[in-house]
Amino acid sequence: MFTTTSSYATAASPVKITLFSCGIKMEDDLDCGRKRLKRCHNKSIFRQSNTEVQFSDIPEDLLGTILSKLPPKDTVRTSVLSNKWKHIWTVCPKLRFDGTTMCGVGTHHNTQKFIANVNAILKQYHDKVVEGLEIKFEFDSTLAQHLDDWVIFALSSRAKYLALDLLPAKFGLRPDRYRFPFELFDDESKSRLQHMQLSFVSFGSTCQASGFPNLKKLDLHVVHVNRKDLEDMLSNCFNLEWLSIARCHLGDELKVIHQLPHLLYLNVAHCEISRIEFSTLNLQTFVYRGPWIPFYLGCALALKDATLYFTGKITLEFAVATLPTLFPRVQNLILHSSLPVKVSCLLGNNSKFSQLKYLQLKFFVRNEDLGNILSIASFLRAAPSIEKDLLGTILSKLPPKDTVRTSVLSNKWKHIWTVCPKLRFDGTTMCGVGTHHNTQKFIANVNAILKQYHDKVVEGLEIKFEFDSTLAQHLDDWVIFALSSRAKYLALDLLPAKFGLRPDRYRFPFELFDDESKSRLQHMQLSFVSFGSTCQASGFPNLKKLDLHVVHVNRKDLEDMLSNCFNLEWLSIARCHLGDELKVIHQLPHLLYLNVAHCEISRIEFSALNLQTFVYRGPWIPFYLGCALALKDATLYFTGKITLEFAVATLPTLFPRVQNLILHSSLPLKVSCLLGNNSKFSQLKYLQLKFFVRNEDLGQVELLVHIVENAPKLEVLTIDRVNYFGFDEEHERQSRIKALDIAKRHLDGRVSQNTKVSASVTADVFISQMLLLVK
Repeated sequence: MFTTTSSYATAASPVKITLFSCGIKMEDDLDCGRKRLKRCHNKSIFRQSNTEVQFSDIPEDLLGTILSKLPPKDTVRTSVLSNKWKHIWTVCPKLRFDGTTMCGVGTHHNTQKFIANVNAILKQYHDKVVEGLEIKFEFDSTLAQHLDDWVIFALSSRAKYLALDLLPAKFGLRPDRYRFPFELFDDESKSRLQHMQLSFVSFGSTCQASGFPNLKKLDLHVVHVNRKDLEDMLSNCFNLEWLSIARCHLGDELKVIHQLPHLLYLNVAHCEISRIEFSTLNLQTFVYRGPWIPFYLGCALALKDATLYFTGKITLEFAVATLPTLFPRVQNLILHSSLPVKVSCLLGNNSKFSQLKYLQLKFFVRNEDLGNILSIASFLRAAPSIEKDLLGTILSKLPPKDTVRTSVLSNKWKHIWTVCPKLRFDGTTMCGVGTHHNTQKFIANVNAILKQYHDKVVEGLEIKFEFDSTLAQHLDDWVIFALSSRAKYLALDLLPAKFGLRPDRYRFPFELFDDESKSRLQHMQLSFVSFGSTCQASGFPNLKKLDLHVVHVNRKDLEDMLSNCFNLEWLSIARCHLGDELKVIHQLPHLLYLNVAHCEISRIEFSALNLQTFVYRGPWIPFYLGCALALKDATLYFTGKITLEFAVATLPTLFPRVQNLILHSSLPLKVSCLLGNNSKFSQLKYLQLKFFVRNEDLGQVELLVHIVENAPKLEVLTIDRVNYFGFDEEHERQSRIKALDIAKRHLDGRVSQNTKVSASVTADVFISQMLLLVK
C-alpha cells in the first residue's frame, strides 16, 4: 500500500509520504493482478500475498517532489530505473545547484566545471515548468553572464522561488557584486515570484526593482543597495510575510512608509543604518542585532516575540523606560547587552510590559557591577503578568540583603521578598569568614531575616559557613525554623577551609524531627556534622536526595538511616570514615545514582536493582551492588593499584550491562593470565581509560586490547593520559617508546570500523601516535 497527501501543493506545503510493506517491481509492463480467493473446507479462506505496486502508480508531480530532494546528478540517474522514468526527472519542481557538493570551489577550473554542469542540466529542462531555482557558488566575475542566463531560465520556467547565494568564504571588503538584472522581469514574472533570496549581489545604479506584488519571503544578505531603492522595492511588496536584511549597509535610515499588513517576521542584523521605521500592524516577531538605533514599528500590538542583541551598551533606565513603549504587548523578550546598573532613577518609572511572560537577559557583567543582580528586579516590576511565585523563585537567587532591598522598588513589592521559596545564607558573600566578628555578624544577619519569615512557608533553608562552636545553638534554632516552616530542603555546609584533623563537628539534632517533618523532607545536605553517640536517625521515608560530606557516623547508624530511606534516588557519601563496611541490606528500589568517594571503608554492599550510575573514588575494595542489571554508567578512580587480571575478570561481573565505563588507575602488566579469560563487556558502548605511563606500569594497553576484543558493541573509545608529577623528559620518552611497542603488537587491526577512537584534548604526542597506529 502506498499512501500520500495531495501533492498538488505549493513548495511550502508539507508533503507526507507513508510507505507500508509492499512489493515493487521495476519492469515496465507488469500489471498488479488481483487473484480470486480460494475456498476450501477446514482451511483458511484467505491467502496472504504481497501487494505489488508500480512506480507508474505514483503521481508524476509527487515523484517530482521526491526527486527534488536529490542532488542534480542523482536526479538524472533515476532515468535508468525504468523506461517510463526516462524523462521523469524533468518534472523535478525545484532545482538546486551547490558548487561545494557538485565540484568544489575556489579555482577557475571548478568555476568552469560548475557552469558546464548547470548549463547541461538546465538544457534538459528547456520549456519545462520549474517551481524554483537555487544557485549556491562563490561569486566570480566569469559567472556574471551565466547568472543572467540562469535568471532568464527561471523566469521562462515560471519559477516561484529564486535564490542566488554567491557569498565568498572570505568576502572582506570586496567591492564586486553580481548586479541583479531587475530589468529582465516583466509584470507577469514579478507577480509570479513568491520567495527570493539574494546574497552578495548589487541592485545597481539604475535599479528597476519596482516591487513584487505577491512576494511572501525576502532574504537579503550582504547586498549593495541604497535607501531609496530598497524603500521603493519594499513599499510595493504588499503581501510580504517574512523579511530578513543582514549586513546591507545603507548608511541611512531603513524606512518603509507604506503599510505591510501581512508582515509577520522582521530581522535586521548588522546593518549600518541610523533608524528603522516600518508600518506593520500584524508583526509578530522582531529580531535586531547591532548598536542601539531608534526604531518605530507602528503600534506593533500583535508583536509577541522580540530578540535584541545590542553590540554596544544601553542604560538600564533606557531599557526599562523605552522597550515597553516599543513593544507594549510583547510576551517573550530576549535582551542581550551590557547594562550599567543605575537603580535610583527607576523608582518613578511606570513603564509596563503588560503581557510579558518570558524574559531572558544576557549581560556582559563588569567587575564593578558584580552583586548588582538587583537590577533584574526593575524588569520584573515592569512585568505585572509574571506570577508572584515565579518572582519568589527569581528572588531566591539573590543574596538575602538584596532580596530585602527589592521592597523599595514598588509599593506592591513591599512584602514580595517574603514569598521567596528558598533561603540561602552564604557567609563568604554576606560578611566574610575566619574571625569572631564575622561569625557574630553572620548570626545577627541570619536571625534578623528569619524573623521576617516567622510563620511563613519556606521551601528550603541553606546555611554555608565555616563551623565555629559559637554557632552550635544558633544552628539548632535554624533547624527548628526549617522544620516549623515545613521546609522540604535542608543544607548545612559547615566545612572549614582547613579542617585537617579537627575533631569537632556540629552534632546534627535528629531528636528535633517528628514523623511529620521526617516525611516532609526530600533533600538533605550535611557537611562537617556528627550524627552523635545516640543517633536517632531512624530514616526519612520521602527523602530523594542525600549528600553527606566529612560526616562523623558509624556503620550501624548510617545503615539504619539508609535502610529506612525507601524513596532515595540520589546518594553521595564523601570523606565519611566508617572504619568498617558500608552496607545497606534493605532494598533501595528507587536509587539511581550512587557516589562513594575517599571513605575509609572495607566493603560496599547495596541492594539497588535500578541503579543506573555508580561512581567510586578510593583504593580497591570489594563491592556488591545486587544484580545491577540497570547500571549503564560506571566511573572508577582507583587511588592505588589493581592487577590487570582482576580488572578483566571482575569488572564485567560487577557491571554485566555497563554501557559507559571510565577507569582511572595504574595497572601492573601481567599478560600471561589473560590468555584464557573470556569475560565479556556485552553491552559496553563507551570506554574511557585514564592511566599513568611509567616503565613498570604499562598494563593499561593490554586491558585496552582485551576490552576491544570482548566488547562487541563498543562505539567510542577515548584514551586520556593522567598527569604524573615528577617525570623528567627522558624518563617520559622511554615510557612512550615501550608503550608504542606494546601498541604495535596488540592494537594493530583490532579496532572495529564502527568504533570511534579519540584522545582527550589534553593528551600528548604519545597518545596521538598510538591512535594513528590503532586506526
